[in-house]
Amino acid sequence: MLNGETVMIGKKKFIAEHNDMQTSEHSSDGESRKTFFLCLLLLNALLLLHSFSGVCSKMAGRYSDAFFGFLKSLFSGGASLTPDVWKFVLFYGGVFLLLGIYAIVWQQLLKHISLTTAFCNKSVTIIWGMLWGVLIFSETITWNMIVGAVIVVAGVIMVVKADA
Repeated sequence: MLNGETVMIGKKKFIAEHNDMQTSEHSSDGESRKTFFLCLLLLNALLLLHSFSGVCSKMAGRYSDAFFGFLKSLFSGGASLTPDVWKFVLFYGGVFLLLGIYAIVWQQLLKHISLTTAFCNKSVTIIWGMLWGVLIFSETITWNMIVGAVIVVAGVIMVVKADA
């Protein structure tokens, strides 16, 4: 790939490096591929977790009026913590927790797979979002959404095969 090559971006020179999944002991191609696909599996599990943060965000949005009403009543006196305020805090806290876990694991995965592959796989969150929409929010999937998902999956497969 790009190990040590000089790359021009605009008017600046950069030394390009690419992590080819090789350990310091120079593992065999079989082990390298096994590690790569294990990282892809972990990446997609991570993206499933990331997509669930969107579910938590949407659920928190259902209780945002109660939370902002609580904040408003804090300044006028007589604030009370209703169950809806607690639900907002729980779901919104879930968003931060899931995104925090995602950020830490994402950075660790980038040590083992290329950024191109990682970002290309990130687009599968569209599919998870459609699944969550149907299962949790009783949304309907249109033919346009299915065609779009097929195009996304085809693109991911093409990039992963090229990078493997």
